[in-house]
Amino acid sequence: TCTVPEGFCFNANDQFYHPSVIRNRLEVGTFLSEHEVRTCFDAWQIPYKDLHCNALSLEDTFISLTGKY
Repeated sequence: TCTVPEGFCFNANDQFYHPSVIRNRLEVGTFLSEHEVRTCFDAWQIPYKDLHCNALSLEDTFISLTGKY
């Protein structure tokens, strides 16, 4: 997750899954390390701050990728 400007839109791609922006907070799934996420966001000139990476359980990962319980 990270903070992004009002109205920011992030599209899913082959490295980032199921992005959502709610109240300027971007949440996106990825298998990349925090360093790799920062490198991608910087290269794409994404105006982000307060990046936090959290490891998910197997169940949370399944739900994130499929949207189903």
